[in-house]
Amino acid sequence: MKEFLKVFLVALVVFLIAIGAGVGAYKFFAPEKKAIVKVEEKPIEEVIEVEKVEEVVPEKTPLEKAIENSERVNAVFMGIETENRSDVIMFISFDPETSKLDVISIPRDTYYYEAGHESAGQRKINAAYGRRREEGVEDAVENILGVPIHYYASIKYSGVRAIVDAIGGVKVNVPVRMLYDDPTDNPPLHINIQKGTQVLKGNDAVGFLRYRHGNMDPDRDGVFLGGYPNGDLGRVRAQQAFVKSAIQQALSLKFSSVVRTALPYVKTNAGMSEILFYQENLLGITSDKITMGTLPGDAKMMTYSGERLSYFEASESEIEKLVKKLYDVK
Repeated sequence: MKEFLKVFLVALVVFLIAIGAGVGAYKFFAPEKKAIVKVEEKPIEEVIEVEKVEEVVPEKTPLEKAIENSERVNAVFMGIETENRSDVIMFISFDPETSKLDVISIPRDTYYYEAGHESAGQRKINAAYGRRREEGVEDAVENILGVPIHYYASIKYSGVRAIVDAIGGVKVNVPVRMLYDDPTDNPPLHINIQKGTQVLKGNDAVGFLRYRHGNMDPDRDGVFLGGYPNGDLGRVRAQQAFVKSAIQQALSLKFSSVVRTALPYVKTNAGMSEILFYQENLLGITSDKITMGTLPGDAKMMTYSGERLSYFEASESEIEKLVKKLYDVK
């Protein structure tokens, strides 16, 4: 099991607080439009008059108007697998008027094509990180959903154990018996977690988030024991339950303490001063105001450059419905 462990809790906690900053300070900290640089014109002997053509600007749709006028704060979170791949990708949208938080998981195999990147592996959204790091993933999510992304945050697994322990662990219902060993991992991985409700800390929290299936069946080549009955969908749901519980736990603690513990392990474009100054904006968030979902679409096998891989093909029509619901457009 060589993939990056699915721990982005700290990035989520930190960015939740950053979202609070965005609520109170969006007009001050939102990305500004690029300045138009004026180039000094040299004098010319002859001026040619060109007939002015009136530019026709298409009327904006109700959704475009709603997005433009909304104070929603959107973010993308990512867990980094390697120097070239992101693993976990989540779109986070906070509505300051209702203190509601919408979290949309984006499968790492989501089909995403950029010109010049023709191979099968490069046509997955998790490859966008290798091209332009966090900004590449941020742009990819923005293009798929058609909404502005104001912030990003990413995390590697190196500080996960300390961070989970810093918030006192996470209470979660382990849906299946988790038993898995990978002696080739660095360090060697050993997951041994009983089924049932419990508080997970350190290595157990890491194991819970990394778990996909059990050890290989010694009697059947290529067949693994255990795992979630409904595959990756069950895994996503388990991770979402962990995150929701972790948010509730983190928000019950002193914000500044959580942020200071988490920040060294997180890369984000939200400043510490912004995070701490506007932290009270998060006080309205409770677990019942957090909605978890998954990008709508279907898994498909597709072939590119002679290589056949499994992709998640997002549904444009269902995404439009999802975004309209977020922005309250009928």
